Amino acid sequence: MQAKRYQEGNRVGGPEVQQYASLRHQEDNVDKVVIVTTSGFTDSALSIAKRANLKLIDGAGLAQLVSTLNASDLVEDYTSKASASSESKVPKTTVQQPEEQQGGNTVALSDTSESLSMEIVGMGPIETTTQGGILQDTTHIDGIIFALKLFNHIDADSLIEDLSAFDLIDERGNTYSPANLGAGQFDGVWEKHGGKGKSLDFKVIEPGSRMKYAIAFSIPDRAKLAELRFDRYNIEIQFNHESRKRIPELPPELKGMT
Repeated sequence: MQAKRYQEGNRVGGPEVQQYASLRHQEDNVDKVVIVTTSGFTDSALSIAKRANLKLIDGAGLAQLVSTLNASDLVEDYTSKASASSESKVPKTTVQQPEEQQGGNTVALSDTSESLSMEIVGMGPIETTTQGGILQDTTHIDGIIFALKLFNHIDADSLIEDLSAFDLIDERGNTYSPANLGAGQFDGVWEKHGGKGKSLDFKVIEPGSRMKYAIAFSIPDRAKLAELRFDRYNIEIQFNHESRKRIPELPPELKGMT
């Protein structure tokens, strides 16, 4: 459950809701993801929540719950103690909202479409050469590699069948296509994006299944990331200064293979 104490008129937006869309798929015993706010939600947030099957409770809904559960005494006792504690410890003139609560500044590292969820769980530099077969190209990659977690939440297979299905865009608007990492897996765990030479190694994510997926891009060091797109499933993960800093390092098994 995520709670947000926003001021009246400062509604919870789509990026904040999107950030928690994949939580239900990260652990096997999560029944429901609930986001509660004392204010309200934007139309974008409502649309994302409906698509990702999240439960949203706004200020009016929270008040109705308090009334229905006859919990007003509990609320009054808690808020009076919290108010007294904060007033005694922190002068009001020094209290500031965290950046996450300034409305629209938070950018998630995950996105959910009607059939697939994608989350960035690591990123790091890569410099490697993949060898092709006879009459096939040898590819040198000098750029970055992403560690992704993909989850198929419908009753049909999800496919990754096109090397150009992903795009990485920088802040200048330059678009980079994925590099061919070759067929197979890293460390028997992380599926590679690519195939043998120019031929494609099809990836199938079965219904209800998760896949660890590694994808690399040749991109200059000076380029600043703006967006990672998976067009086939209408997935877009946007970056800003804060979200770029929040991307975790690569998992150890990927660090050793790049």
